[in-house]
Amino acid sequence: MRFTSGHVIADFFVKARNFGVTTNGLTASAAIPEISYVKGAGAPILVTGYEIPSASSYDWSSYPAAQLGTSFAIWHETVAAGITVGRIATGINHVAQANDNHRTFFAGALLGLAGGALLSAVQEALHARD
Repeated sequence: MRFTSGHVIADFFVKARNFGVTTNGLTASAAIPEISYVKGAGAPILVTGYEIPSASSYDWSSYPAAQLGTSFAIWHETVAAGITVGRIATGINHVAQANDNHRTFFAGALLGLAGGALLSAVQEALHARD
């Protein structure tokens, strides 16, 4: 806990492999914790930050991040008296999603061509017996 110019700052670091954040290159989600606060002086702010690979390439429109970097995202939440509900911030990497959609389309087209060729070969084999 630190005291600076009328402010009190308490840091709670959690050292865990995948605590509160998941990412797969197309989507990412980060948990913003629930906070219980008994009314006091001032207006407390909860700052939640995660190390997220390529964090700035995600569109965090569900709950925008206050700060984004290439490997981190930070959210600020004003804490009111009582309970501040936890949230999930979801980000979408639109470029990676479009690339994945193109690959899926081409894989489907190739599968369709292969299926058509196989069906044509079976028909020709049956026709050759006539």
